[in-house]
Amino acid sequence: MTANQATSKQIPENTNVEHTAPTSVISPSTLLTKALPTRTMVANECEFRDYCELRFRAVVDWAEFEICTTKTTNFWTVQQALREIQGLPRNVSPYVAGYDINTGKKYPECDVNKPSTLFRFRVQDPTNFQVLETVLAFIEAKFCLQSSSSLIAIEVALDAYNANPEQAARFYKFLSTVVSSNRRIYRGNREIVKSVPIPIATITQRLSEGWQIGIGDQPADYYQHIYWKTTDNNGTPIPDSEYRARIEITLRGSALTSSSLGDFACFDFGSLNKFFRFRMMKPGLEPRMQCLADSYEQIGERKSRKRSEGGIRLYSTLTQADTALNGRARDALKELSRRWQAQPKRPIWTTNSSTKMRLENVSFLRKYERS
Repeated sequence: MTANQATSKQIPENTNVEHTAPTSVISPSTLLTKALPTRTMVANECEFRDYCELRFRAVVDWAEFEICTTKTTNFWTVQQALREIQGLPRNVSPYVAGYDINTGKKYPECDVNKPSTLFRFRVQDPTNFQVLETVLAFIEAKFCLQSSSSLIAIEVALDAYNANPEQAARFYKFLSTVVSSNRRIYRGNREIVKSVPIPIATITQRLSEGWQIGIGDQPADYYQHIYWKTTDNNGTPIPDSEYRARIEITLRGSALTSSSLGDFACFDFGSLNKFFRFRMMKPGLEPRMQCLADSYEQIGERKSRKRSEGGIRLYSTLTQADTALNGRARDALKELSRRWQAQPKRPIWTTNSSTKMRLENVSFLRKYERS
């Protein structure tokens, strides 16, 4: 998730907001090569079920930490330290926020560089656990902390490469675990927010124009985010070959099993499987049932539904488990666990403020290597 995130405000179903130019538009060549034929949600379902043409990859999008320094410092100093350890250019701005030590509230934009001892920051795209460990060791050595840093939140994403915007729409339409009834579609930096449209063709069109879907309140323990990714974290366009359908889950508060980074060294990302499970339409539905299915804004959610004959059921009778997609998601999370726990091929060391830090052998840390 980038700075263009969903607002946590509930949006009425009939919200009428004027459209403006999209912030991210797919190139005509990409639309020609990636767009699916115009169809209803349920037509010819079986031909899209093996996903053999897609490549799936799960990643940790970012991890957010809180530190409390013994000496007063400011936003810019912490941000510069993050640039230094990650070898980031000046035009890349790692997320950092200062907080009022008395109220615990985040400083507003007008006071962003106000001195404080309480800060939160994010490490973007950590490839494995040791990247986080390295950055935290550097921060703790550079700033004298009152106590160990705390893990505040972590965001995990599932990407579908060689896909198209409709796959992102399907992520939403058929998602089994939906964390909140607060669902909206938005564009830009929260300039325009609406309720999610019902037809999957409309959702697909919105996503191709740069709209994104947010589920839940951002400060809540669980938050879901679905979109068609065409830019990097700084809004720079990425190559067409890197376009992908993405679904993210953010965990914070009680959703985290621990606030200690060390407890995540061997984290099993397979435990998040339920957030990446999906349904699909049953094959062979009658046309009228197909139309009924397309009239639902979201049809995959696992929830209690009353049976006409009594009792309850958990899923729509028009759907069945998408075993192929669920299997690909499960394998991607398993592979993420393997990468997360992987040890560097060649550990390197440096000394900063008499503190030895074990650094991962990755390109942005090589300038600290000592022979």
